[in-house]
Amino acid sequence: MVEQEKKILSLKEIQILELEILREIVRVCKILNITYYLTHGTLKGAVTCKGFRPWDDDIDIIIPRSQYQIFLDNFNTLCKSDYQLLSYETRRDYYYSFAKVVHRRTKLREHNLLAIEGLGVYVDVFPLDGMPDNPIKIWWHISWLLFLVNLRYYSVRLYKKKYPGKFSIRIRTRLFRFLVEYIEKQRIRYNEKNSRYLASGINRKIGREVFTGIVKVTFEGAEYNAPAGYHEYLKSLYGDYEKPVPPDKQRSNHNFTAWRIGDLNEQEGENP
Repeated sequence: MVEQEKKILSLKEIQILELEILREIVRVCKILNITYYLTHGTLKGAVTCKGFRPWDDDIDIIIPRSQYQIFLDNFNTLCKSDYQLLSYETRRDYYYSFAKVVHRRTKLREHNLLAIEGLGVYVDVFPLDGMPDNPIKIWWHISWLLFLVNLRYYSVRLYKKKYPGKFSIRIRTRLFRFLVEYIEKQRIRYNEKNSRYLASGINRKIGREVFTGIVKVTFEGAEYNAPAGYHEYLKSLYGDYEKPVPPDKQRSNHNFTAWRIGDLNEQEGENP
């Protein structure tokens, strides 16, 4: 399939598909009695403008680590056929340390990164992890995780740019799997249920009290879960999060192209 034949998705079409994925995630979470929260820019958009900020091209949620594995183990069994969960446990070529739920009637290519089989328009699903109590240990824990994640990211970019041939697939797959598994081991060192501080990602500590309850926030006309302390949470992530974003910073952090496919059995096409 040549590039001209692909129906490249607009930002609005991507957002609509992501909302479909989010609704399916919420449906499965209800079946499994799993707690989820909107997070990062998605939560910021819900609180400040009740939906996507105009330039947003993704949705992020978090699930407490104690329930995260249950979600991973059961989603693909319970979800409708248009959706699929990808994680490093289910894909040998998957190099992220968090899961993505994808729309299977789409394909997506992240430019400058290696292709992942089955990747389509997605919603990111992060685990909510525990952290140490000691300030020095917190600093070291965050610094070490940031180093590992950046090492993984730049390794992926290096292989894409310098070693695109198939001869290196086995080597890079083993390298990325080792890095992702090691990152996961570091993230689960501290029990989320017993920790004073929690982490929704790798670079911030969040007081446990932020997640002691759930409130509903409106996102694109529907209500979704947010942590009861969402004001403190967003402030810790973004500072004055209600301040308008300058025009020169109103851009996505992602670089990808997505397109529709007509058949779930359609084979991979050429990269856009």
